[in-house]
Amino acid sequence: MSIMSEYRRQIVVGVFVAAVLALVLAGGAIYLLPLQPMRTTSTTLITPTTTATASTSTSISTAIATTVTRTSIATTTITTSITSYLGNSATVSSNVTNGLQLTAMIKPIDVPQGQSVTVTAQVYNTLSSEVEVNATSMTNLADGPCQQGFATGVEVFQGHYTAANLSKATELLLYNPNLTYLCPRVFVFLYSFYPFSDVATVQQGPGGPSTTGPVNETSIIDGYWTSSEQNYTFQTFPQGSYTVVVFDAWSQTTYAYFQVLSS
Repeated sequence: MSIMSEYRRQIVVGVFVAAVLALVLAGGAIYLLPLQPMRTTSTTLITPTTTATASTSTSISTAIATTVTRTSIATTTITTSITSYLGNSATVSSNVTNGLQLTAMIKPIDVPQGQSVTVTAQVYNTLSSEVEVNATSMTNLADGPCQQGFATGVEVFQGHYTAANLSKATELLLYNPNLTYLCPRVFVFLYSFYPFSDVATVQQGPGGPSTTGPVNETSIIDGYWTSSEQNYTFQTFPQGSYTVVVFDAWSQTTYAYFQVLSS
């Protein structure tokens, strides 16, 4: 009977020990579980995923920006034209076409009779990339009748006109037709405009000489020529308002105005 009691006691003790071990093991598992997200393996897996996502976002943004820029160059013309005044001068800007903008400053705009007017024209690359365009020798009548390596030119009309009614105006003759002009050959030029600049490398014909400098030209107008029988006579601008059309070799135009005051 004592042997049976001892046997039962050992069974109870064994069950108790097994239960204690089971609780210890369960407790260890519960204790270790919160530490799993801090393991090196999990951290290593998360870091590359985050980096890859950031890189992907940057690439997408760059691709979108590039696409918009290329579209604006190829198909879009910015239609804003601005006139600003400073003292007795005015600055006018054309629309932007293929990245290029024609700007002209006219000074003075209130002109004492007998005084000349200076028009300074500039072609500017508004883009962050180089722009290449071709141009043919053109005429600036403020300099004479010959086609030369001009990038800009001016025309003057008596009265106030816009693009809507300019066809009704008569252009004033700005050069002396009594002179004999020996005109040079006509050339094709390649202009390579620097980004955000009016500076361009200009090459004369394929394989021809090239120069680099600002595309910035000045015309001085102080009157016009009228015909009298077979002779032409010069006269200064009489009192009144005048329209100056500034243009460039890429068919951009802008309008400026001045008025001659009474003496």
